[in-house]
Amino acid sequence: MIPGSNLLRQAMRIIGGQGVLWFRNTGRTTTDAGLDVPEYAPPVFIDTGSVQPIDSARYDSARYAQMGLDMEKVYILWFVPADVVGVKRDLCGDVIEWNGGRWQCRHDLPWFGQDGWKQVTCVRVGDAHAG
Repeated sequence: MIPGSNLLRQAMRIIGGQGVLWFRNTGRTTTDAGLDVPEYAPPVFIDTGSVQPIDSARYDSARYAQMGLDMEKVYILWFVPADVVGVKRDLCGDVIEWNGGRWQCRHDLPWFGQDGWKQVTCVRVGDAHAG
Protein backbone atom coordinates (compact mmCIF):
# COMPACT_ATOMS: atom_id res chain seq x y z
CA MET A 1 0.00 0.00 0.00
CA ILE A 2 1.24 3.46 -0.87
CA PRO A 3 0.94 5.97 1.99
CA GLY A 4 -1.69 8.58 1.18
CA SER A 5 -3.38 6.45 -1.50
CA ASN A 6 -6.53 5.97 0.64
CA LEU A 7 -7.14 2.30 -0.06
CA LEU A 8 -10.56 2.45 1.68
CA ARG A 9 -11.89 5.10 -0.71
CA GLN A 10 -10.74 2.99 -3.65
CA ALA A 11 -12.45 -0.13 -2.23
CA MET A 12 -15.71 1.75 -1.51
CA ARG A 13 -15.96 2.70 -5.19
CA ILE A 14 -16.12 -1.01 -5.99
CA ILE A 15 -18.04 -2.61 -3.11
CA GLY A 16 -20.17 0.31 -1.86
CA GLY A 17 -20.69 1.31 1.75
CA GLN A 18 -22.86 0.15 4.62
CA GLY A 19 -24.93 2.50 6.75
CA VAL A 20 -23.88 2.91 10.39
CA LEU A 21 -25.04 5.33 13.09
CA TRP A 22 -21.99 6.74 14.88
CA PHE A 23 -22.20 8.17 18.40
CA ARG A 24 -19.03 10.12 19.25
CA ASN A 25 -18.06 9.91 22.92
CA THR A 26 -18.07 13.41 24.45
CA GLY A 27 -16.84 12.52 27.93
CA ARG A 28 -18.45 11.49 31.19
CA THR A 29 -21.03 12.86 33.53
CA THR A 30 -21.76 11.97 37.12
CA THR A 31 -25.26 10.80 37.97
CA ASP A 32 -27.15 11.78 41.13
CA ALA A 33 -26.09 8.40 42.52
CA GLY A 34 -22.42 9.34 42.03
CA LEU A 35 -21.76 7.02 39.08
CA ASP A 36 -19.68 8.20 36.13
CA VAL A 37 -21.47 7.38 32.88
CA PRO A 38 -20.38 8.07 29.29
CA GLU A 39 -22.05 10.78 27.24
CA TYR A 40 -22.42 10.74 23.47
CA ALA A 41 -23.11 13.31 20.77
CA PRO A 42 -26.23 12.92 18.64
CA PRO A 43 -25.75 10.15 16.06
CA VAL A 44 -24.22 10.81 12.65
CA PHE A 45 -25.17 8.53 9.76
CA ILE A 46 -22.13 7.26 7.86
CA ASP A 47 -22.75 5.30 4.66
CA THR A 48 -19.21 5.21 3.28
CA GLY A 49 -17.65 2.52 5.47
CA SER A 50 -17.55 -1.25 5.47
CA VAL A 51 -18.47 -3.64 8.28
CA GLN A 52 -16.91 -7.11 8.35
CA PRO A 53 -17.55 -9.87 10.91
CA ILE A 54 -14.70 -11.39 12.87
CA ASP A 55 -15.32 -15.13 12.56
CA SER A 56 -14.42 -16.80 15.86
CA ALA A 57 -14.57 -20.20 14.14
CA ARG A 58 -11.42 -19.28 12.17
CA TYR A 59 -9.31 -18.98 15.32
CA ASP A 60 -8.53 -21.26 18.22
CA SER A 61 -9.17 -19.81 21.68
CA ALA A 62 -5.47 -19.04 22.26
CA ARG A 63 -5.22 -16.96 19.07
CA TYR A 64 -8.50 -15.18 19.85
CA ALA A 65 -7.20 -14.33 23.33
CA GLN A 66 -3.89 -13.16 21.85
CA MET A 67 -5.92 -10.74 19.71
CA GLY A 68 -7.50 -9.44 22.94
CA LEU A 69 -10.90 -10.93 22.15
CA ASP A 70 -13.30 -13.02 24.24
CA MET A 71 -14.73 -16.16 22.60
CA GLU A 72 -18.07 -15.48 24.32
CA LYS A 73 -18.56 -12.13 22.55
CA VAL A 74 -19.33 -11.07 18.99
CA TYR A 75 -16.98 -8.70 17.15
CA ILE A 76 -16.87 -6.78 13.89
CA LEU A 77 -14.27 -4.74 12.05
CA TRP A 78 -15.49 -1.35 10.83
CA PHE A 79 -13.48 0.35 8.11
CA VAL A 80 -14.56 3.99 8.15
CA PRO A 81 -13.45 7.35 6.74
CA ALA A 82 -13.86 9.12 10.09
CA ASP A 83 -11.71 9.75 13.14
CA VAL A 84 -13.49 7.19 15.33
CA VAL A 85 -12.06 6.61 18.81
CA GLY A 86 -11.80 3.27 20.58
CA VAL A 87 -11.53 2.63 24.32
CA LYS A 88 -8.58 4.42 25.85
CA ARG A 89 -7.45 5.37 29.33
CA ASP A 90 -10.18 7.55 30.87
CA LEU A 91 -12.29 7.33 27.68
CA CYS A 92 -15.11 4.89 26.96
CA GLY A 93 -14.74 5.23 23.20
CA ASP A 94 -17.37 5.76 20.54
CA VAL A 95 -20.43 3.58 19.91
CA ILE A 96 -22.11 2.57 16.66
CA GLU A 97 -25.44 1.01 15.76
CA TRP A 98 -25.47 -1.38 12.83
CA ASN A 99 -27.60 -4.32 11.73
CA GLY A 100 -29.89 -4.11 14.77
CA GLY A 101 -27.02 -4.10 17.28
CA ARG A 102 -25.21 -1.58 19.43
CA TRP A 103 -21.42 -1.91 19.22
CA GLN A 104 -18.70 -0.45 21.46
CA CYS A 105 -15.63 0.72 19.54
CA ARG A 106 -12.78 -1.04 21.32
CA HIS A 107 -9.60 -0.56 19.33
CA ASP A 108 -8.78 1.71 16.41
CA LEU A 109 -5.83 1.48 14.04
CA PRO A 110 -4.45 4.96 13.35
CA TRP A 111 -4.62 5.21 9.55
CA PHE A 112 -6.68 8.41 9.77
CA GLY A 113 -3.78 10.88 9.77
CA GLN A 114 -2.16 9.18 6.79
CA ASP A 115 -5.05 8.04 4.61
CA GLY A 116 -8.25 9.48 6.11
CA TRP A 117 -9.76 6.27 7.50
CA LYS A 118 -9.57 3.86 10.43
CA GLN A 119 -10.01 0.17 11.09
CA VAL A 120 -12.03 -0.18 14.28
CA THR A 121 -12.65 -3.39 16.25
CA CYS A 122 -16.12 -3.27 17.83
CA VAL A 123 -17.83 -5.59 20.32
CA ARG A 124 -21.60 -6.09 20.46
CA VAL A 125 -22.97 -4.67 23.71
CA GLY A 126 -26.70 -4.96 23.07
CA ASP A 127 -29.52 -4.07 20.73
CA ALA A 128 -29.73 -0.83 18.78
CA HIS A 129 -31.99 1.74 20.39
CA ALA A 130 -31.45 4.96 18.44
CA GLY A 131 -34.65 6.65 17.34
